[in-house]
Amino acid sequence: RMLDRFRSRGGPGPAAPRRHLTRREKEHRQRQMLLIGTGVAAAIVVLALVIGAVYQFVWFPRQSIASVDGTEIRRSDYVKVRSYNIRQEIARLSQQVQTAQPDQQPQMQARLTQLQEELRDLDGGTVNLHPETVATMVDDRLVLDNIESLGITISDADVEQFVLELFAPIPLGDPTPVPTAEPTAAAWATATTEAFMAQVTQTIEAQATEAAQPTEDIDGTPDADATPATPDVDVTPTEAPAGTPTPDADIEPTEEAEPLPTLEPTEPPTRDEAVAASQANYDQLEINFLEPAGMSRGDFERLIVRPALARQRAQEELAANVSPRAEQAHLAHILVATQEAAQELYDNRLQDEEFEDVAADVSIDAQTAPNGGDLGWNPSNAFVEGFGEAAFALEPGEISEPVQTEFGWHIIKMLDFEEDRPLTIQSFNQQQAAAFQRWLDDLRENADIETDVQLPGDDMPPLPPIG
Repeated sequence: RMLDRFRSRGGPGPAAPRRHLTRREKEHRQRQMLLIGTGVAAAIVVLALVIGAVYQFVWFPRQSIASVDGTEIRRSDYVKVRSYNIRQEIARLSQQVQTAQPDQQPQMQARLTQLQEELRDLDGGTVNLHPETVATMVDDRLVLDNIESLGITISDADVEQFVLELFAPIPLGDPTPVPTAEPTAAAWATATTEAFMAQVTQTIEAQATEAAQPTEDIDGTPDADATPATPDVDVTPTEAPAGTPTPDADIEPTEEAEPLPTLEPTEPPTRDEAVAASQANYDQLEINFLEPAGMSRGDFERLIVRPALARQRAQEELAANVSPRAEQAHLAHILVATQEAAQELYDNRLQDEEFEDVAADVSIDAQTAPNGGDLGWNPSNAFVEGFGEAAFALEPGEISEPVQTEFGWHIIKMLDFEEDRPLTIQSFNQQQAAAFQRWLDDLRENADIETDVQLPGDDMPPLPPIG
């Protein structure tokens, strides 16, 4: 019965014949397929453009080029800072090249070309990181994150005031008191200057006296040509050389020279005028540098002004804590290239000859060799690592064995020592500047800094000894 039911309902039967498509239907179907394919291709292109735009303008600029204690420095900020710095340097070089000596101009032009190429790459989206700019941005981040440890806070109002003063023609606020060296050091500087000027005056007078003396021939008799003769008759030249005055001639001047104009003293601008000038100067900066660099006012304050103000405040605070007195030594040194040369000097020549004579003869420190290697009075931290420690371990009159630093091999002589001596003005200024640098170096050493860029400070040798 099941089979009967199945048969009664009908089986699959023969396949129905396929309907033949007309030409119009085929063309319609082809157009549909073409439209679908075009739409898919267009969607793919749009998607690719969107992905590219997101990468170019969102993801790529937000990439981190460095991290300082977890705070990231974005590529977009780097591009703005670098573009601003390049435009500033191009403006400076363009002015300098116009007044530079001919032999200096090719080098300046080459630098200008290099900067312009880098700027075109930046504007075109090609970003090759400049190590010094990255290092500066890292240091700015360190200073901003750590100035509170010095008791310093910077408000938005402080930043606005700093911008105002930055472009004003006159100071708008009270100057920050700057610590100065002791009067003794100032007296030393005055005495040194007076001695130098006296020596210059003596040299000039000696040269003038020598020039006034009559010269002698080989046989020792005065040279007749060198002594002006007094003529027995009044000889008046027919034509005087150009520019020769003739006071005895009774000649009226053909044209009276006009007196030079007298410059009247000008009044300094008022505060309102200075504020207006500051705003005008900032507007010019915005047109010439900020807008071309893609930097807004907020970017300028965040990336340029606030770090500069933080550095200034930190330098002032640390400089104020530098004492104008310190433990100091009066040192001299001989610098040579190799240990063998230094040991030879120590074992032989310095046993028989004066230290100053040997230094003047063989030391490769061109600055101190003419003075017998004299480095003057300095505290121990004024020297490179290794030098100060070895020098301050000596007694007055004692000479060290060869000491190695990054600059070669030194033999050091302790000339004198004082536990509490006023710093010279030069040394005091150097100590004030070094206080900030030591603080910043310590921050770098203890910070967690991550970057793929080889920063300049990572492989730079320390500064040479100062004297």
